[in-house]
Amino acid sequence: MKVISDLERNINALEIPELGYSTISDHAAVHVLNSTSLAIVILCGHNAHIIERTIRAQDYGTIDIHIHQDIITVTI
Repeated sequence: MKVISDLERNINALEIPELGYSTISDHAAVHVLNSTSLAIVILCGHNAHIIERTIRAQDYGTIDIHIHQDIITVTI
């Protein structure tokens, strides 16, 4: 669980250059689903793809990043 908790913390603090270097936590709620998955619920749907690109640009060792409407799931 420590790995997914660390990932949750890192994603929450991740800065988004395209949104004035605000953080993911300013635009979304990040929730641990289980020991290998997170859900990122975007508060303003029009920012979803910007947030997804920002997460994908990081080297978190993720297996899958999937977006559906305003929810991004990240699996490690």
